[in-house]
Amino acid sequence: MRRGGRAAALTALVVLGALDHLAAQRAATVSGRVVLVRRGDSVPVAGARVTLHRIARDRQGPLDSTWTGPGGEFRFRLRADTSAIYLMSAPRAGIEYFSAALPGDSVRPDSTLRIILWDTSTTQPVETDARHVVVSRPGRDGGRGVLEIVTLVNRGDRTRIARDSTDPTWAAPLPRGAASFRPGTGDFSPDVVIARHDSVLVFGPVAPGFKQAVYTYVLPRAVRRVTIPAADSVAAFDVLLEETEATARGGAIALRDTQTIEGRTFRQWAGSVGPRERVEISFAGGGPPGWLLPALVIGVALALGGAGLLLLRRRPAPPAPVETANALVLQIAALDARYRGREHDVSPEEWRRYQSERAVLKARLEAHLAARPPGS
Repeated sequence: MRRGGRAAALTALVVLGALDHLAAQRAATVSGRVVLVRRGDSVPVAGARVTLHRIARDRQGPLDSTWTGPGGEFRFRLRADTSAIYLMSAPRAGIEYFSAALPGDSVRPDSTLRIILWDTSTTQPVETDARHVVVSRPGRDGGRGVLEIVTLVNRGDRTRIARDSTDPTWAAPLPRGAASFRPGTGDFSPDVVIARHDSVLVFGPVAPGFKQAVYTYVLPRAVRRVTIPAADSVAAFDVLLEETEATARGGAIALRDTQTIEGRTFRQWAGSVGPRERVEISFAGGGPPGWLLPALVIGVALALGGAGLLLLRRRPAPPAPVETANALVLQIAALDARYRGREHDVSPEEWRRYQSERAVLKARLEAHLAARPPGS
């Protein structure tokens, strides 16, 4: 091929690539309203600053911002990328509230979203809706790794905030002897999920609706029996134990199905636990090494997503989307377990992919949860 032919071919490829990229975009207008919920009524919020966010695998961040009109209305014009997800946010009392996620391939010529703001309270109750405890067999040092995923629910119409560093928004006892506590990133920043004495404390705001707290810890080798007290009534308390001779009892939990995760077998106990009741786990003895938390989290994610175990307590609802909140939460936990603290061990490109993938999963999860009313 002559040089001119090569140049023409290269130009054609560039043009075709650009056309493919444009074909994946569509002109759209995203509009909506910002409302404040008070005593069950929605009041439009005028003069609120609204920010449009774009989340995709290659990059993420704010795209544009505007101010709401007298009726709380706002409007953005954009070329929607079908591979991205869009969200709108508005602040109130120092807390940023987000709209439901809008996938780029679902953006219509005129899409409408709503951003709901809430007043704050230092006394609004936060309940434990579900608590999932996954315990592996002993590792090389004899310690047992534990993964906990807790679903919190605020059934009121005010966002619960911490009064000060001694008054968390939610707290629960940890098993005696728990060590090496590490917060996940669930719906809360790791900075606001801490272990103090024998409890896990959450200091992040809890808006009306559901939020997940994720954390891990290790039970030392000497522990043969562990007690997990319930801070309040828990409608769905699940325990998954890898050791075949280990057992769990307490409240109304009972032995359920056996789950195979990453080629390892876990027995499941599930049921409800009342306030001031406790779940007791008994271990028969040691076992072969092999606890690797990242692989465990990934496997649990696949098992929960495929087997339909409860991460959020089931309630009568419209048919669930194919992509469940169960799988999304644990996919996020799996990513965090694989990459947390490894920013300098992986390439910048891989780290950016992790952050982008996590943001996309988080946005999808928020969309699922936003569809569920607080008191349903």
